[in-house]
Amino acid sequence: MWNLLLLGMGQAVEFLLARSLPWGDRAASLLRVFAAVQDVAVSECILAVAEGDFRFHLAELQAAVAERWPGSVFVPETGRVASVCVGYFEVPEGGPGVTLQLDVDVEGRSLAAESGDAEMTAQVIAWLTCLPGFPADGSVILAEWAVDFVPLAPATTAEDLLAILA
Repeated sequence: MWNLLLLGMGQAVEFLLARSLPWGDRAASLLRVFAAVQDVAVSECILAVAEGDFRFHLAELQAAVAERWPGSVFVPETGRVASVCVGYFEVPEGGPGVTLQLDVDVEGRSLAAESGDAEMTAQVIAWLTCLPGFPADGSVILAEWAVDFVPLAPATTAEDLLAILA
């Protein structure tokens, strides 16, 4: 979403520059700032149950995440967002200030992961595939990680996921 917003802002600044409006110099420096922000990679993806009865149960996730990452925090959603997402985990990993946000769908059919670090995201996804009961039939897929959906199975490794990005 930020990339779309920044792209729109960048295009507006380019328009101002092209028209040589009085604030052109200021617009040029804004364009450089937006370009620098857009270079920051954010790794976003969705684990989704494409078919079958498997679900990500919040209580089980809370216990497993707390055990693996004792410094993690669960933040329940409120208002309109709570109708689609029960909340999200802030998972600290990779050093101070580096976290992964893991959103939990109300039906337990999907998790959305977002981090500034693809390796961290891959490690968390790999860890999720090792949870008890994770299906081996490829019915849980990873979307928005690669051009095609990636079927997941127990013991999928972070290296497997990172290799797809290469």
